[in-house]
Amino acid sequence: MAKLYVGLDLGSRHVEQVVMRLNGTVCKKNRFATSESNLREAFEELRGEVHVHMEAGELAAWVREVIKPYAKSITVSHARDNAWIAKDPNKRDSIDAFKLADLLRMNRVHPVYYADERVRRDFKQLVQHYDDLTAQEVALKAMIKSRLRTQGVIVHNAAPFTEKGCKQVLACVTSAEIRGGSQR
Repeated sequence: MAKLYVGLDLGSRHVEQVVMRLNGTVCKKNRFATSESNLREAFEELRGEVHVHMEAGELAAWVREVIKPYAKSITVSHARDNAWIAKDPNKRDSIDAFKLADLLRMNRVHPVYYADERVRRDFKQLVQHYDDLTAQEVALKAMIKSRLRTQGVIVHNAAPFTEKGCKQVLACVTSAEIRGGSQR
């Protein structure tokens, strides 16, 4: 059975697929709209021992799950570790897919961990979402305190974020227009 090295460049609209043999010759290039059915179709027609390489991103876990039945191995690597791709001034999806396949063929990949268990992936996604929301909340509170400082109101505690404290802090704002526009 022939070994096939597949490079996938994932995009929200299109996927570029390059299939390479062990000797480095490209036996197939494919561009298709990003969908589960198109991914399945692109891999169902491959004959041989299929090894896949793609870069980490928001689509990687989903694509990995969809093509898992068709591949002997699926490697996901971080884009910053693929300097040959990241630093190339000639950036095109088809070239990136070729380079992903070639790096896998030469065993020059630095894989990142992706859990096989769905529950673990879902948990990781929820934790990332929580972290994102927490960071947004911190940034919003910093912005509110910054806007208060432009009015000469310097607050070092969480007072602006409680109902009672908000009223006390707003009472310190001398501009009636700004104080009135901020009423709850």
